[in-house]
Amino acid sequence: MKLALDYEARVPIRAAVAVALALALGEASDPRLRWYWAVMVAAVLVNGTWGEGTKRGLTRFAMTILGAAAGWDLSVLASHSHAARIAILLASVALAVYFRGVNYGWFTFFLTVYVVSLFEVLETTTRWITLLRVYQTFVGCGIAMAAALFVPMQRASEQWELDAAELVKVCRAAARRSYDRLLESAGAAGAAGAVHQTGVIPQLDKLRNSAELAGYEAVLDRAAHRRRKDFMEHAWQLAQATLSLDSVAANEPPALARSGFRDELARLRAMIAGDTERSVFDAASFDAFRDRVADARRDGGLTAGDYLILNAVAQFSAEIAAIAHEAERGLGLKGNALT
Repeated sequence: MKLALDYEARVPIRAAVAVALALALGEASDPRLRWYWAVMVAAVLVNGTWGEGTKRGLTRFAMTILGAAAGWDLSVLASHSHAARIAILLASVALAVYFRGVNYGWFTFFLTVYVVSLFEVLETTTRWITLLRVYQTFVGCGIAMAAALFVPMQRASEQWELDAAELVKVCRAAARRSYDRLLESAGAAGAAGAVHQTGVIPQLDKLRNSAELAGYEAVLDRAAHRRRKDFMEHAWQLAQATLSLDSVAANEPPALARSGFRDELARLRAMIAGDTERSVFDAASFDAFRDRVADARRDGGLTAGDYLILNAVAQFSAEIAAIAHEAERGLGLKGNALT
């Protein structure tokens, strides 16, 4: 069953399906167990991508078990002191709140310790309730995945493809500004400096996260894992080369006219900006540019400053070409996402 809705619009529908499945399962098995933990877990795991949902589900179940074990051990240690039980309860609440937006695993862990501690303070049958919580957490994780079969989630691999294309786009824009600074183009003032503010580093971090989540969708697909790993290495190098180019453009005088490379640099800038019909990833042009820079340096035809500028441009161009090559090998970037 597939719905013609965007992924965000599917989330509330998927949540309703998950809750309905949890309630139906509870009524069909044993209504006396009050399946609110299964309902709660199923409802909170329905957003995000397949990879994110899988990771969160595994994390939730594993940390619930660890939290239950820790809660039991602490309850034994504090069994003769009501004040100690209160202290454990307050500490677990504080830590759960602290980790809520920081680390989902530790949040789940301390939340479970809190639940166990709460029932200890209330002098309720703790162990049976804790085992019930662990069991219903497992069921809730499974129900969340089942709901995603009826109302599909976005694939993390799809999000990774979008993030990869966006990183290249952001780096192209940053390089374009650096080229403008080097060429003293119109509007070059303020073009250089602080590339991270234009989104290169945040986008790289986002790409790393989506690559990790995509791995949860194809655990046994070693070829896909290897391709993503290779691409991520190129992406890191691309970001570093972009930062290097920005630093050079910000600190070196743009005195390229005497170097004989000004026109070639302008052509590269046009390709990066998409101002020509030629592909921005014309690897032959980039390789030829790098060879000419190396030859000019070897022959003594470049000053140290001009060589530094041109070498940074060559490095950035080489990384663009490398990423294009990875895309051509079928890495998964769709259509003209890179051009």
